[in-house]
Amino acid sequence: MTELLAGLTLGGAALLLVLPTRTSRRRMAGIRTTPSNTAVRFARRALRAVTRSTRTGAAVAALLGALLGATTAGPVAALVCGTYSGFGAYLAFRRRAAQRAGRLRAAALDAVTALADDLQAGLAPSRALGHVWPRLTGTEVDPLTAPDPVVPDDPAAVLAGDPEPSRADITARLAVAWRLAAGTGAPLADLLDRLQTELSERERLRRAAAAQTAGNRVTAALLALLPLAGIGLGYAIGADPLQLLWHTGIGAGCAVAALALQSAGVAWTLRLTRTDGEVPA
Repeated sequence: MTELLAGLTLGGAALLLVLPTRTSRRRMAGIRTTPSNTAVRFARRALRAVTRSTRTGAAVAALLGALLGATTAGPVAALVCGTYSGFGAYLAFRRRAAQRAGRLRAAALDAVTALADDLQAGLAPSRALGHVWPRLTGTEVDPLTAPDPVVPDDPAAVLAGDPEPSRADITARLAVAWRLAAGTGAPLADLLDRLQTELSERERLRRAAAAQTAGNRVTAALLALLPLAGIGLGYAIGADPLQLLWHTGIGAGCAVAALALQSAGVAWTLRLTRTDGEVPA
């Protein structure tokens, strides 16, 4: 049982190493006042590189888990701890990316609604677009230095080339409406009113789909935790399952087969329950 607790502790430590909390991010941001510290700057760059990509963070967590598992109980433990650490980090980063995508998408939808309302109120299109431009593009504007955000000469081109996939469909449709109004003289307010209605309906359907698949995700999480329950049951009846899994050929074969089947099942479930609003990692 001690080896199980050690493996879980090591895996959790590996996950925490690649998934910084808000407090740690604030501390890292505060280190900017000491640029002469080369080691700290290198650590900050490495942390950014690891946390920027879901796959990179998961790979680092898997490597740390494997190294710690190998030093604790051997190669089989390294495989198990590495797989669980990497998969746990992948799910954590994936959830964080989905939350960020949801925030960006909600901001873009609010911007389209506000733009339509301003145009209905009689505001000039360029000025109305300037009010919502930071929310559409995700740019940070200081209201003291730039009370009116500068809109590019061809905003439709910028919106159509939005590199953020979570809101790309929203900005692309807005770009089409802008070009249509500029080329044909059609009322932009009416076009945006229809666009806002369509986007709101799409968002409602997306949220409904996410709610319907929530039960399947919970089931997948419970299935992923079943091996821990089995190991605990083995210790409860007086056996030593980890000794069998780590240090015997039969146990190692069972551990590898179970790990492969479980990983494939959870990955397949995540793929089936992914909604349109989710951005693949």
